[in-house]
Amino acid sequence: MSSTNGHGYVPLDSTAPTIFSSTTKNNYVDVAFIMLMLYDHVITLDVEIELIWTLRLGLPKLIFLVNRYLLTSFMLMTGFSPSYKQFIPLNCLCKFMGSFLTWLPIFTFSAAELLMIIRVCSLYGHRKPVVLVLSICFIFAVTSSAAMQVLFMRSFFSTLWYEHLPGCYIVFQGAFIQWHAWVPALSLEGILMLLTACKVFSYRNDMNRTITVLARDSAIYFAILFVGIVLTVVDAVHNYIPVSPLLPTQCITSIAVGRMMMNIRGLILGDPEHTVHLARTLEFASRHDSGLEVEEQA
Repeated sequence: MSSTNGHGYVPLDSTAPTIFSSTTKNNYVDVAFIMLMLYDHVITLDVEIELIWTLRLGLPKLIFLVNRYLLTSFMLMTGFSPSYKQFIPLNCLCKFMGSFLTWLPIFTFSAAELLMIIRVCSLYGHRKPVVLVLSICFIFAVTSSAAMQVLFMRSFFSTLWYEHLPGCYIVFQGAFIQWHAWVPALSLEGILMLLTACKVFSYRNDMNRTITVLARDSAIYFAILFVGIVLTVVDAVHNYIPVSPLLPTQCITSIAVGRMMMNIRGLILGDPEHTVHLARTLEFASRHDSGLEVEEQA
């Protein structure tokens, strides 16, 4: 980068028009996907109240609430952070963006992975070997992502760019780029998708609504995450993508997680007599001393 001027900004140069243009496009795309996510939250609020708020407090409900409200709030902070400069000193804003909000993708993908693990374990009847193996894989993936993130945070610093170009910008000084932190998550997603595909294939001659919904939701979610992370990696390595796909991927992932939860809950409440194959194993339930206690039904 060029040396900064007396105001701390990089002087305008020949690359400034391109950077201004790409930043503007990226901001528009981020805001559009954030608004899409909020729109989805609004139009599904009545379904959420009916299907999710009636659940007892447990891991599935916590995943839904964290994804729906906490992570959504963080995405709003990320998408609209440039406007905070009127209220927060830029040095504090840049430090906050670099030290906290860069963790947001890991939080988002971890919440989604927990939900996928619950679904896969349910699909396999909560067998202890499956639960144990997937739990170990999840812990390993989260730990690896966190370690990569720490290394990433040691290899960059935030800086101001051109004057009148809002926001803080990351300058890399090491070999670790943040997409390294998403590789373990993508690997875990591949394992979960493979297990789902194997179980769906085993029921190919006995398909029903439950299996169909599970297969459809899982395939759509995996495709979104896989394409989003691949595009992010390509953008980080070669800078081929005109806009950053990371925040849009997080927004679509948040939508997918919420809808997967509501779809499964809707199947359960729509079948109070448990006539649908595998319905019992797909119930949101909590474990107690002697086994599985089924959650209240509608």
